[in-house]
Amino acid sequence: MKKALLLAFILVSNFALAQFDFKNPTALSVNTGFFFPYSSEVFKTGVNIGADIQHKLDPIYIYLSLVYNNSARKTNVPNEYYENTSGTSITEITGGGRLYIGENKFKYLVDFGIGFYFEKKGSYRMRQGGIMTEYPSENNTTFGGSFGIGAEYPINSDFEFVAKLKYHLYFGVGNDPFLNPYFALTGGIKYNIKF
Repeated sequence: MKKALLLAFILVSNFALAQFDFKNPTALSVNTGFFFPYSSEVFKTGVNIGADIQHKLDPIYIYLSLVYNNSARKTNVPNEYYENTSGTSITEITGGGRLYIGENKFKYLVDFGIGFYFEKKGSYRMRQGGIMTEYPSENNTTFGGSFGIGAEYPINSDFEFVAKLKYHLYFGVGNDPFLNPYFALTGGIKYNIKF
């Protein structure tokens, strides 16, 4: 009786699992690239590094992304001396949906997300008219969203090259502009996790 129940359980489980597509339902990617602040009064063009995890929920994938954008402060006023004394950055934690288009060698993607943006405007020293003034760093947390397009190319069944262009728009804090946009261009490697 136990053997018959075990055999029945295995057959039913096998049939149930066959109803789902487990072809790469989860993937992890590591990316690096550049970020380009658009009309920013504070941030210069910089570099970024990040990680992304996605999971398939037909017909789309949901994703969670963590990216660190490193930059430097712009010099906006005429002065005799200017020095950044600490780093300037934007860290983003976003999540959303991703849709793949095409299943041939190249897979194209479109994604959209919302999340939190953590600004760090680094401290700096500036001399004007012979007077040296030190300005402390500022840290802000705000909310925003992103929209991106990209492509993936398989290396083998486990790994793929990934390239993305994303547009970010987040709300300003305090005296900042109401909306702050920037672009990010990234490339990296995606690992398809198989269970």
